[in-house]
Amino acid sequence: MSATTTTTTVDWSRPPEWQPKPGRARPVLVGALTLAIFLAALAIRSNLVFGLALLALVFVPMERIWSLHPQKVFRTGWRTDLVHFAVNNLLTTAGLVAVVVLAGGALHAAVPGAVRGAVASQPLWLQAVEALAFAEVVQYWAHRAAHAVPLLWRFHK
Repeated sequence: MSATTTTTTVDWSRPPEWQPKPGRARPVLVGALTLAIFLAALAIRSNLVFGLALLALVFVPMERIWSLHPQKVFRTGWRTDLVHFAVNNLLTTAGLVAVVVLAGGALHAAVPGAVRGAVASQPLWLQAVEALAFAEVVQYWAHRAAHAVPLLWRFHK
């Protein structure tokens, strides 16, 4: 017996057509669940509507003008995109708050008080520049890790 390896290519540029199958949730149930998740995210993150409107004002015209694959705005799968935006925004915000609280507590304990005092005595504009530079370096290495670590790559791709 010989083992063969097959690879499947996925066209990420187009969403797959979803057809209900026997034993799967009905489209009405899926729609209701989608609406419930969206409303929950909206209730927690009230400026989401403003973000959605702003994104629509920016990206809908861009998509119409420079689209690689022309498609309708309200195409099959647009609700999935909307829920993905809402939930991803919510989870990203919650994750960032948790990381900032944990990292802030750890850094506060690890950095001597004299160093914290020296940074606090700097002008605010210098602190802002240093914070932005630090954030850029961290973002660069996090992005590199997303390409190098297989588990992270599964989410990043």
